[in-house]
Amino acid sequence: MQSFSLMAVFLFIQISVFAANPWMEGVVRQVIDGDTIIVQLDIDTSMYPSYVIPPSYFEDPDITEVLDKTKAIHLSQIDAPEMGQTYGVIAKKNLLQKVLHKKIRIIEQDAPGTAGLISAEIWYADENEKFINLNKILIDEGMAWVDRFSYTQEFKIAEQDAQKNKKGLWGTVNPTPPWMYREKRERIKYKILTNLNCVASAKTCLQMANCREAIFRLQQCGRTDLDPDRDGTPCERTACVNKISVQANFDLENDD
Repeated sequence: MQSFSLMAVFLFIQISVFAANPWMEGVVRQVIDGDTIIVQLDIDTSMYPSYVIPPSYFEDPDITEVLDKTKAIHLSQIDAPEMGQTYGVIAKKNLLQKVLHKKIRIIEQDAPGTAGLISAEIWYADENEKFINLNKILIDEGMAWVDRFSYTQEFKIAEQDAQKNKKGLWGTVNPTPPWMYREKRERIKYKILTNLNCVASAKTCLQMANCREAIFRLQQCGRTDLDPDRDGTPCERTACVNKISVQANFDLENDD
C-alpha cells in the first residue's frame, strides 16, 4: 500500500511539472561531458518506446531534413566534473549510459554561465515509461555538484546526503568543484600568455612547460630547430606529443 502511495505521489509530481512548464521533446544524439548533451528535436519517434531509439533510426533518408535541428543543452543547476578532472570521464560515461539514444523531455530554464547552450531541466524515461528528473539523479549519485547559482533547496539537500554517504565523486579525496578548476585553468592560461618572451629562447623541447610555450618559441622566437620536420608542430615527441596546439598540458588539480 505504501509503495502504491509513493508511486501515486511521483506520478502526480510528473504531471504537475509538465502541466506547469512548457517542454520540448527530443532524442539524445551525443554526450559531451557529465552535464552537457546534444539533442535532436522535432523527430517522430512515436513507433519506439521512450527509453530507447535505435541508432540506425538516424540513418533513415526520410529524416535528413530535420537533422540540423540539434541543440546543445547544459543540465541546469548542476555542475559535473570537467573532463580533465578526477571523475570527469566517469561522470560522462554515467550520463551516456542513462540517456544516449533515448527520448527526453526538456524544460528550459534561465541560468548564468552557459553562453551558447540551452540550460534545462531534463527528464528521461526508464523501462517502465516513468519519467525521472535527470538533473537531480546526478546529484543523488554524486556525479555532479549543485551549481553555485542553484536556487533549489531540494538539490542542496540531495548533495548533502550524497556527500555524507560518500557517493560518487564524494568518495574521492578533496574533490575540486568544477568552477574552481575552470578559474584556476584560466589563471594559468593568463600567466602563460603574459609571461612568455624570447629571453630564454635557448630552452630545449624537454624544458618546455607545455605545447603552448613550444609553439610560441617556434613562431615568435624563430626556433625552427624545435620543428625539424617543418610541419608546424614543434616538440612532437615531448610537449606537443598529441599535437595539441592550444591547451596547456598541466595537472591543474594538483598545480599550486
